[in-house]
Amino acid sequence: MSDFLYNSIQKNSLLIVDFNSDFFHSLTPMGQRFALYLSKVFRTQSIHRRELSEFARQIPIIAKKRKHIKETIRQTCDNLIKNGFQLLSDYNFTLSADRQTELIVFHRAGSPVVNKFNIHSKKQKLKKEQFRIDCLTEDILDICQDDKSKNFYQRVADLMPDEDIYQAISEVKEIRDSGHVKKSLGAVFTSRILKFAEQRGIILR
Repeated sequence: MSDFLYNSIQKNSLLIVDFNSDFFHSLTPMGQRFALYLSKVFRTQSIHRRELSEFARQIPIIAKKRKHIKETIRQTCDNLIKNGFQLLSDYNFTLSADRQTELIVFHRAGSPVVNKFNIHSKKQKLKKEQFRIDCLTEDILDICQDDKSKNFYQRVADLMPDEDIYQAISEVKEIRDSGHVKKSLGAVFTSRILKFAEQRGIILR
């Protein structure tokens, strides 16, 4: 194995796609960017949520009005599905818990494939995993301020994808900052994360 390939695997920077070069070059430039983006996020996610304006900036989608951004997303996603991009089964627009922030939600066709390029020993992986769980638990506690629910938050950190956890945390912060908190922040977080878990078929309780 070359040093370049080995270092790429270590950094998890290799992107294995489910299409060939002929399919890729048959797409529009916007379609190509969507295909690469979705191929990356769908390696580990079945459902990918992203704040609409953030997604537009990253792709990028250059448009003055939100409705034009959404129309570009619709056209591109519809064309990808029509042309046989096998990873994307569906997409939709929705609002976050504050009912103000708009999200784009992509749905993967099939289940994510487990990464076969595991170059770490089992012992190293467990140490890294526990460290990640501890960090996620602390991030949840920082926003929820609910030490009594720490065991539940640890289970969330262990079982739920990072992006779902940070999406829930982000929505809790938005509600807190809006001043429209009708119940505890811990209850808001729990409500959001249980919804995400249900969508993924993960049992937290």
